[in-house]
Amino acid sequence: MEQQTFQWMMGLGLAGLGAMMLYLHSQLTARIDGVEKNLTSRMDKLDSRMDKLDEKLTDIDRRLCRMEGAMSTCCALNHEQHKRAE
Repeated sequence: MEQQTFQWMMGLGLAGLGAMMLYLHSQLTARIDGVEKNLTSRMDKLDSRMDKLDEKLTDIDRRLCRMEGAMSTCCALNHEQHKRAE
């Protein structure tokens, strides 16, 4: 009788442990899915901001090139180039 009771207790303990493991697994899976969705949303926002930054940098580069072109036609810069040539 004692051995049968011990076997029942061991069986119930293992069943309880298995149930707890399944519950924890389902909770972790749900939490990981939530984190993935949040991470995907943040990555989309980051991509959008990076695209805007790229557009701004391209615009600044374009403006600097125009300023450089205007400055190269300036007589002061041309004067310095003539001095170097002499």
